[in-house]
Amino acid sequence: MMEMQAWLAWGWLGLFGASFVSATLLPLASEGLLALLVWQGGDPWAAWAAASAGNTLGGMTNYWLGLRGKGLADGGPRARRLRGWLDGRGAWTAALTWLPGVGDLLGLALGWLGAPWRPVLGWMFVGKAGRYAVLVGLALWAGGA
Repeated sequence: MMEMQAWLAWGWLGLFGASFVSATLLPLASEGLLALLVWQGGDPWAAWAAASAGNTLGGMTNYWLGLRGKGLADGGPRARRLRGWLDGRGAWTAALTWLPGVGDLLGLALGWLGAPWRPVLGWMFVGKAGRYAVLVGLALWAGGA
């Protein structure tokens, strides 16, 4: 809990940072911090904006790492299967990068496959911002606001 207190002490900047880190391959959950800030009377729109921006930029970091690792992997059977699945669907699959467990890897894969960054960024924001909108709504509902 002390870790959460340290992020909370930074307010919106802490939420942005926690959301950024939680979108990378490093384990950290930003949902609790978002709820705490909203329950403490923080502006729900500011919470949504900070969490959405931080998480999207963290997801784009995964994309960038995948882009940088493009020449490192030869593309075994799993990679070819993934390429076939993603090639048929395009950059909109970045909207699914909010999914626990697979979202980070999906961002890496989109970079590794060379998906165009602008649509990836847009779709990634749509997915992550939508998720945080639901979480802010749940925090407001649970907090009685």
